[in-house]
Amino acid sequence: MKIQAFVNHKGGVGKTTLSYNYAHHRGKQGKKVLFLDLDPQMAASFLFNSWDDKAFVGRIFKGDPVEAAPVAQNVSLLNAGTKLRLLEIKDRFFSRPVMFGDRLRQYLASVADKYDECVIDTPPIIDGMMETIISVSDYCIIPLQSEILPIVGLESINTIIDNVKGSKYFIVINMFAPRTRLQNQILDELRENYHSIVLPTPIRRSIRVVDAQHRKVPISSIKCGVAQDFAKVFKELDARLVK
Repeated sequence: MKIQAFVNHKGGVGKTTLSYNYAHHRGKQGKKVLFLDLDPQMAASFLFNSWDDKAFVGRIFKGDPVEAAPVAQNVSLLNAGTKLRLLEIKDRFFSRPVMFGDRLRQYLASVADKYDECVIDTPPIIDGMMETIISVSDYCIIPLQSEILPIVGLESINTIIDNVKGSKYFIVINMFAPRTRLQNQILDELRENYHSIVLPTPIRRSIRVVDAQHRKVPISSIKCGVAQDFAKVFKELDARLVK
């Protein structure tokens, strides 16, 4: 089972949107996908519209039985719970990150034969929880806007990934405005500095993404230009993550 975490310590860059849609993409390709919503903001669980208590991801860390709930074609979810319930688990293990990591690794090992891939949505913060998620992942995907503030924080997350896992990560440019000269300039600088780590296709900013989220459907179900962007990016990810 390959494990792919979508990470960034800045919120609003599209981690949930990309991870949710990539899980659908892989499921439609016939892969059995386990989705872990480890973001206490529970946005992915909202999009999947699944809140089964037996599938609450926090059960892993409490040592309780847990059973992922089917939510889409070949996709099963461990949800983040309601009312910021996952924050209680996070606070409980704040001073014991090793135990948090051990229980996550044990669970993933126990289901490795049931799934082809695991997709993890992460909280927008640098802490022991994020470092643990990175440590158990085979690949990290960093969604990024082609703007100055997201770029400023990129080095911090890259340093953590390098320290924990080496260089198995990729950058996806999201919410891109192709007619904006400054965004194109920043994109050129990113490509110059990070080379092949930056995926070739930027995903354009589009209200159709918001529309899909409102309808709780993957962007692939809507015929629009930005859906083609997602498809190209996922094809590029497949070429790097799927061996």
